[in-house]
Amino acid sequence: MAYTNTQIEKVIIGCLLLKGNLYEKIINEINCNDFSSPLYKRIFQIIERLYSNNIKIDNITISDYAHSNNISGVGLAVLYDIQNIVPTVNAFDQYLKLLKKYSYERKILKLTEDYRLGKINSDKLEDGLNKIKLPEEINKETNKDIILKALDEAEKGTDFKFPDDFDDLNKITGGFDRGDLIIVG
Repeated sequence: MAYTNTQIEKVIIGCLLLKGNLYEKIINEINCNDFSSPLYKRIFQIIERLYSNNIKIDNITISDYAHSNNISGVGLAVLYDIQNIVPTVNAFDQYLKLLKKYSYERKILKLTEDYRLGKINSDKLEDGLNKIKLPEEINKETNKDIILKALDEAEKGTDFKFPDDFDDLNKITGGFDRGDLIIVG
């Protein structure tokens, strides 16, 4: 297929195998349909399931899940091979951009090909093209970022904090809101 690079897909999966916590970073950015390779798509689906069940993401847990659920082709040898191809995890964001670019191009190609073959009409083509998000428009905010932001806003919402000389007291109390009863003894 012209709009695919399975090496990029392999490196993305390899990075996730090396650093399972990277999945939190991409949870809202990509999904299994962004992969063209059936193998990498299956592995990514397993990673999604493990994460949703709060199970550590690594070669052993993925291999065990695949074995327990009769998913073929996802053994330890394959996972270690994928992991060993990663040049550097530090370039993960660049790999991710490339994966999203190829995925975007494949979606456009599929829609235009369906239109060319008469499978869809021009209205469905237009609707489909409008629904496809540009790679830059994909939400980059993870659940963790959202929670941290909410906690920061909650901290800012206090009406009263002690002067800077009492930092420890501010940390303990988090400041006070209107209506809080304060007893000093």
